[in-house]
Amino acid sequence: MNDMKKIYIPESLITYGFISFLIALSFYAASYFIEPAPPRAFKLASGSEGGAYYAFAQDYKKTLEDSGTKVEVITTSGSLENIELLQKGEVDFAFIQSGLASYNLDPEQNEGLQSLGSLYFEPLWIFTRASFKANSLQELKGLTIAVGGIGSGTRAVANQVLESSGIYKGDTKFLDIGGEKAFEYLKNGKVDIVFISSGLSSNIIQKFVKDPELSLLSERRAPAFDKRYPFLSHLTLPEGVLDLAHNIPPQQTELLSSAALLVAGPDAHQTLKALMVHTAHSIHNQNPPYLQDIAFPNPDFSDFPLADEADRYYKYGPSFLQRYLPFWVADLIDRLKVMLIPLITIMFPLMKIAPPTYRWRIRSKIYKWYKDLKAAEGLDGSSTRDVQDALVILDNMDKEAKQTPVPLSYTDALYNLRMHISLVKEKLLKSHPQASETKD
Repeated sequence: MNDMKKIYIPESLITYGFISFLIALSFYAASYFIEPAPPRAFKLASGSEGGAYYAFAQDYKKTLEDSGTKVEVITTSGSLENIELLQKGEVDFAFIQSGLASYNLDPEQNEGLQSLGSLYFEPLWIFTRASFKANSLQELKGLTIAVGGIGSGTRAVANQVLESSGIYKGDTKFLDIGGEKAFEYLKNGKVDIVFISSGLSSNIIQKFVKDPELSLLSERRAPAFDKRYPFLSHLTLPEGVLDLAHNIPPQQTELLSSAALLVAGPDAHQTLKALMVHTAHSIHNQNPPYLQDIAFPNPDFSDFPLADEADRYYKYGPSFLQRYLPFWVADLIDRLKVMLIPLITIMFPLMKIAPPTYRWRIRSKIYKWYKDLKAAEGLDGSSTRDVQDALVILDNMDKEAKQTPVPLSYTDALYNLRMHISLVKEKLLKSHPQASETKD
């Protein structure tokens, strides 16, 4: 029966293959600790079309979709509806007016809602016809007032400031309308006063302030409201700051203002929170025209707890990776940082010991015969029969060594072995010449 030919597997493949297997196994184990990838699509509740919330929502949509994130903008009646949508989990993020966290709502329902910061001041604009002269809310008693649509933040804030000034529905007519409809009612004399809480950039505010038949009321007691209501700020709008050519407003105007907040729902992914804060800083970075020197976005002016992701951003700015890489690439690298554990604790040490392990395994193939070689060398004083047996062993050893595959860099050790085998054979034959005649 023919001997089966042995399959030769390179020692380097065995050594480095085993080490590679251990490294791959460690990476596989570490992969279980990688956070799942965040969703690339979410819903953002804005407000009614034509309002500042809706306009900014379109800016967010464009900015985020340019970076590969799909945004569905949900139009609503305003802040109160936005809060309800967040509570129900029907949207992930929403623009909300400050001061409304507990307005007509059970505060416990707000659990899990987190602020990502205030984006800009949202003044409570009070418009009248130009012929009407007043400088305090107290002078509005008995008039017809458009206080904003149902579900809007305007209505919630207007009701609070009017009631604090002693103006109630019993002696004053409140109409739940806002926007374009309120503008037309004021122009046609169907209402005397219009309240609108919105950013200066909204189309409807621009329409109001630029109409020469309308006037903006300046509340002389604005500092008092600032002290009484934590969510309200006193703003001063300098004369002519909106339009120097037409001197709008025609005099310095004192305003009450809340802040527009970006709020995350309880199920919003933490990576998306960081992305929204990052996006907010790229969109809301303009200096407002008010005398107050306050930079936005800002962690203050919110009645919702600040999210940890937002807190880190306001304190330290974007991470090192976010400064130099696209957001999603930076996030992927950040999530994969857990893979550094096997890289540092396993891969580096294994790769360091791989070369000496390889050398040891190669040399062990050669050095394993030296024990028998040394034993054979000590038989020079033994019987001829023992020497003959030793010579047979040495011949087999030489044949096997000759057939042993080793890299070229280790052939010197193999030739040294065969030379030593030859030397021992010569020594034994020299001490027992007759062993060469009968050893076969």
